[in-house]
Amino acid sequence: MNEEVYTGAEQNRAEHVQMVTLPNQTTQTIANMVVASAVIWVVISVIQIIIGLPLMIFGIGFATLGCGCWNIYACIRNFKHANYVRNCDNPYQGARIVKSYEDSWGAILLCLLLNLFLGGGIGVIGAIYDYILRSYVLKHRDKLGG
Repeated sequence: MNEEVYTGAEQNRAEHVQMVTLPNQTTQTIANMVVASAVIWVVISVIQIIIGLPLMIFGIGFATLGCGCWNIYACIRNFKHANYVRNCDNPYQGARIVKSYEDSWGAILLCLLLNLFLGGGIGVIGAIYDYILRSYVLKHRDKLGG
C-alpha cells in the first residue's frame, strides 16, 4: 500500500489550498447572465433603431441610431463572451474573467451615460443589469479561481 507522508508544513498548505474546478455552476450562471444581458441589449438596440430612423428626418435621430448600432456590436461581443465563460476550464481563465469585471465599472458607467443622453434613455436598463452581473461575478470570484 502506498501511503503519502506529509510534513507539517505540507499538510498545513494542503488544508489552505482549495482547488477550483472549471467549468462549474458559477461559470454556467455567469454565462446565462451574459446571454440575458445580450438579449436585453438586442431589445434596447432594436428600440433605439426604430426610434432613431424616423427622427433622422428631423436631424436628431443620428445619435439614437448610432447608439442602437453600437449596442448591437456590443451584443455580438456579449454572446462570444458567454461562450468563453461557459467553456472556461482553468483557474487562469477564471482569474481573467474576474479581472475583466473588476475593470468594467468605468465602461458600464460610460455606457449608462451615453445611452441616457444619446440613446433615448432606455439603455439605462441594460447598464443596470450589467452592473448586477458585475456584482455577481465579483461576489463569486473565489469560485472562478480569481
